[in-house]
Amino acid sequence: MKQVVLAPLQQLKNKVVWYFCGNSPSGAINNWIETGATKGALVGAWGGYAALGIPSDGVGTVPGWIVGGVIGGVSGGATGALGGAVAAGVCSAAGVYR
Repeated sequence: MKQVVLAPLQQLKNKVVWYFCGNSPSGAINNWIETGATKGALVGAWGGYAALGIPSDGVGTVPGWIVGGVIGGVSGGATGALGGAVAAGVCSAAGVYR
């Protein structure tokens, strides 16, 4: 079997296309949901800490992280699902899933 060596730019292009498009339309949606939920949870945890931890002199820090993280993760995942559906449509129109 002949081994193909890809140039670094081709490898980068393949990774970017996989990140945005996945291997299928459902793969694109899954990628975007995972990314959105992770970013949402991190930002939500920080926001919950700021909203509940700082004003209460640290008493609400852990509950703020938990509540903010859950709310941020859920909303980020939902936003990711919508973005992934749009990305899957664009990638399909561009002929990525041949």
